[in-house]
Amino acid sequence: MMRAHLTRNKDGESVWRPCRASKRACPLGEAAHREFASMRAIRQWSVLQHYEDDLGVTLPTSLTGIGVGHEVPDGAWLDALAEMQPAIEAAEQQAYEAEQADPTGDGNEPATRGLRKTAKRQGLRKNTEPPSGNEPGDPQPGEKEGEKNGRGWSGITDGSGPDAGEPSEEERAAGEARSERITTLLTDRIPLMDDRHGKVPELRASDDVAKANGRLATYLDRNFDGDRETATLDALRSLYPGADIQPLDVYAPEAEQPTSQRFPSRAAREDFLKRRAEELRRFRANRVMETGDRESTATYYDATNDRVIFVTRGKRTTKNMYPNAYFRGTGQNLRSLNFGSVLAASAVAREMDREPGLTPSARADTVQVMLQPGKDSRWAAANHAWAWGPGSISSDNTDWYLDDVRDRLRRSGVDPTGFPTLTRNPDGSIPDPGTAVDYRRRVDEWCDARISEVRDPSGKPTNQVAYLERIQRDTKRWAAPATLATEDAHGRYRRAIGNILDDESNGQMNRMYAKRANSASRAKVFEYKKNRDEEHDMAIRSSSFARIFGGRHLELDDSADLDKFHALDGEFDGWSRTLPEQVDHDTNFRFRFTGNHNATGLYFPGMKEVIVDPRHPDSLTHEYFHNLDYTKLKGGQLSMDPTFRGIVRDYKDNIDRKAMGGTNPERYLAPTEVFARAGELYMSWKHPDSNSSFLKTRETYETRFDYAPLLKHKQEIIRLFDSMFNKQ
Repeated sequence: MMRAHLTRNKDGESVWRPCRASKRACPLGEAAHREFASMRAIRQWSVLQHYEDDLGVTLPTSLTGIGVGHEVPDGAWLDALAEMQPAIEAAEQQAYEAEQADPTGDGNEPATRGLRKTAKRQGLRKNTEPPSGNEPGDPQPGEKEGEKNGRGWSGITDGSGPDAGEPSEEERAAGEARSERITTLLTDRIPLMDDRHGKVPELRASDDVAKANGRLATYLDRNFDGDRETATLDALRSLYPGADIQPLDVYAPEAEQPTSQRFPSRAAREDFLKRRAEELRRFRANRVMETGDRESTATYYDATNDRVIFVTRGKRTTKNMYPNAYFRGTGQNLRSLNFGSVLAASAVAREMDREPGLTPSARADTVQVMLQPGKDSRWAAANHAWAWGPGSISSDNTDWYLDDVRDRLRRSGVDPTGFPTLTRNPDGSIPDPGTAVDYRRRVDEWCDARISEVRDPSGKPTNQVAYLERIQRDTKRWAAPATLATEDAHGRYRRAIGNILDDESNGQMNRMYAKRANSASRAKVFEYKKNRDEEHDMAIRSSSFARIFGGRHLELDDSADLDKFHALDGEFDGWSRTLPEQVDHDTNFRFRFTGNHNATGLYFPGMKEVIVDPRHPDSLTHEYFHNLDYTKLKGGQLSMDPTFRGIVRDYKDNIDRKAMGGTNPERYLAPTEVFARAGELYMSWKHPDSNSSFLKTRETYETRFDYAPLLKHKQEIIRLFDSMFNKQ
């Protein structure tokens, strides 16, 4: 909660401001204070207080029901603004008319740069008085009451009918939804909510496989939004390529349940299926009882490897995760996995597959590690370090493993003569990963030779074979860290999950950028202007800006100097030929004063609209590249391209965070913002002597903190953008 007091700003408007003083010290007194839920709530109720106190607008019941101090949800906020809009416009129009009628006003405006008219050029300014002989409110010949026929002296709309280029509410909503739907490496194959819950996990230097994969698994489970059975089946098939995996109904008649085992007789098969069905039903019932949800556990059968796979949705707990186990009664191979872990492992495995050279065995080992429960497990994934070290396979783990091997050899009854010996350091650790990998290979060869000697000719399972196969599996699991190190599987895993998390974080930042921009596009200052001056309207519609952008709505602010605009138009005609070409030439473009929005240019991805402040045409190239980012690719963004990801990552690592201050991070760190700044630098580097009005100065690019992290990537950006836009 935050305390704020009711006061007035420099314009005399009623506002709420956070109070940094104690209750006793604040000179306004306790009566002027209220508790607010957040800073956003303070901003919202400041706007509403101004409407209510200064404009006399009555707040809707939906807002009064929420109460001052509480944060207004986005939907309720937009609905309330739409409901109040007619009253707000009427009050503002009344205030405007009162200001115009004030005899003390001199009508002068401050001198500005760019296209705005100055006080020295009154001849180019629209006449602020009506033609002689008429009163301000009288229509001219041929005009209806309330019409101005484009004369431009009033500038007040009667509110009748939308602009020809103004989008409908349905078009606006569809455009906003489309721009806020970001495609990432995760959403390529996994259906996730557009409005994600929770922060995107971060990959830390101290993370092991269990921690990194566990956080990703929790994030995916929380944000999953699709058919669980379809997604699980797709994920399992990607984890085990070539395996014939199908859903299994454990409550179906035993005779109809699949098995790939061979039996000497029908009676033996029926007995096995009956006992296995009892085990499966009991196991599933335990999972359902623990989660309290009958739909929480799904069952599948892998006919290729003869194993049953249980996938349970919910919290990742050790007792629910058995990546490789057996039923004691039937010996049926069993895998009990977590739903989020399966999704996370499949996403990482697919990303690892993009890197050539990954052997099937290394991939299988990595998948096995990702599905491990981690904590409280003898084969804890915490021991799978990113790089090989003395503790990668601890001496305790090796002692446990060797004790188990001796016990299983004794129980199997197989002659242990010739069983490989393991070379260890004096402290019990393994000298290097090659030693562990070579030991695993020798154990596999020895066990394979013994299995061929003791296997039953009829194919019937025997205890001796089972014990020897268990030794092979235990050895493989024990040596997994060494396998990861020798085949760089650990490096591949870290790069893969790093790419996924970076891409997801980038996507969420781009989404927040689009959401904030789309929300701002509904503010009154950005509404489409009606009854515009005909001369200015014809100037923009016949300009090179119209040729390049080509949208339905083109606008030049009525206060812009037409002489300066025509000069700028001629310059843009040449500059546009050096810019990367637009795709569909269907972008709305406006030269519009952006007011107090702390921006000299704006881009609204939902409406595909570029707004440039006439006083600052040097913002146009930045907004132009925003538009390219959102429109060049169908169903994606250039700033999310894998080839640009490294530049974004380095930008986030090296930007001056103190200089960013308390701004919204996506204003600087969103990939679309990094892309637009890189686009400015690209054009500046490619055309160093252009002195273009549509670029900032060279000194600005070389000294400003938000461009500094990109300067060292000059050659990389030039090559990348040349390739993206076919410019050589």
